[in-house]
Amino acid sequence: MKKLFKISLGLLIVGLILTAIGFWGHGARDVHFAGPKPVITKNVSKSLVTNRHFDRLDINAATADIRVRTGREFKVSYQGSSALQPKAAISDQLVTIKQTQTVYGTIWGSNSSADVITITVPKGTKLAGTIKTTSGDVTVNGGDLAGVTIDARDGDVDLRDLTVEGGKVQLESGDFTSRNVTFRGNYFVNNSDGDNEVVDARVDGYFLKTTDGDNEIDGADHDSGQQSANENAANLLHLTSEDGDNTIKNIQAVE
Repeated sequence: MKKLFKISLGLLIVGLILTAIGFWGHGARDVHFAGPKPVITKNVSKSLVTNRHFDRLDINAATADIRVRTGREFKVSYQGSSALQPKAAISDQLVTIKQTQTVYGTIWGSNSSADVITITVPKGTKLAGTIKTTSGDVTVNGGDLAGVTIDARDGDVDLRDLTVEGGKVQLESGDFTSRNVTFRGNYFVNNSDGDNEVVDARVDGYFLKTTDGDNEIDGADHDSGQQSANENAANLLHLTSEDGDNTIKNIQAVE
C-alpha cells in the first residue's frame, strides 16, 4: 500500500510540474495523460502527403475525424494535438494513414481542439479501400467512392454530392446521412443505435429494416419492421438499424 501511495504521489508531482510548464510556456502547450504518463503537447497543422497521386485508402484512426474532399491536388493533412498526429505513407497509389496514439484526460488544456485528418483529391478521382475511426466522424464531400468500407463505430458518417459504386458503412451509435448521392450497385448501411437518413438520392430500389425505430418514406411513417421497393434492382440501397430510424426522401432513379 505504501509503495502504491509513493508511486501515485510521484505521478501527481510530475503532473503538477508539467502543468506549470504548460502554463508558463507562453500558454501554447497542453498537458495530457497518455496512460499513466503526462505528456506536453501543442496544436499543430501539418501536411503529411502533398501532390502524390493515390486512389486507394487504408485509414485507421483512433480519435480523429476523417474528411474527404475535392481540391486542386492530392494531399493529406492533419490538424490537432501533436500527441495524436498520425503517420502517412504512399506505395503503389495506396495511401496508408495510421493514428494509434490516444490521450487519456487533460490536466491543462488551454489550446485543446478536435483532431482532423483531411484527404484532398482532384475532382473526378475515384477512391477505393477502407476508412476506419473509433470515435471520430467521417465526412466525404465530392470525392467518388468505389467499394469503400467505412467503419465509424461511435462517430457519424456524412456523404454529400458524390457517386458511390458498391460498398458499406458500419456504425454502432452514430448517424448516417447522405445528400445528393448516386448509389450504383448494392450499398449497405448497418447501424446499431443511430439513425439513417438519405435525401435527394439517385438509386433504383431500397430495403429498409429497423427493430425498434421507424421507417419513414417521403414523410409517411411506416413504423418498425421492413419496407422495400424494387428489391431486385441492380442499384439497391440497404438501410438497417436496430434502435434507430430509417428515413428516405426524394429518391429518383439512376440515369
